[in-house]
Amino acid sequence: MQRTMNWIPIEQELPEIDQIVWLYNANTYIPWIGGRAEDDSGDDIVWYWGNTYGSFWHNGVYWSGDIEIDQFYQPTHWMPLPELPAKEEA
Repeated sequence: MQRTMNWIPIEQELPEIDQIVWLYNANTYIPWIGGRAEDDSGDDIVWYWGNTYGSFWHNGVYWSGDIEIDQFYQPTHWMPLPELPAKEEA
């Protein structure tokens, strides 16, 4: 199934926790690859936006990566990463 590649406003829909996606801040015009991540180190579970800094991969089913979370990442839009090309039969 091919998914339309359009930017989704954060206030309209959020990506799943730990889903690696394209993120974009319309105020700074900066795109990056990252996602939402949970921080359960305190009494309450909170989530932050994060950046993968290029450390992401496809595990055969979905995109995955090590996300560095920070309260300063403030995306306004997101978009799913594309599927990998299909393997060619020999």
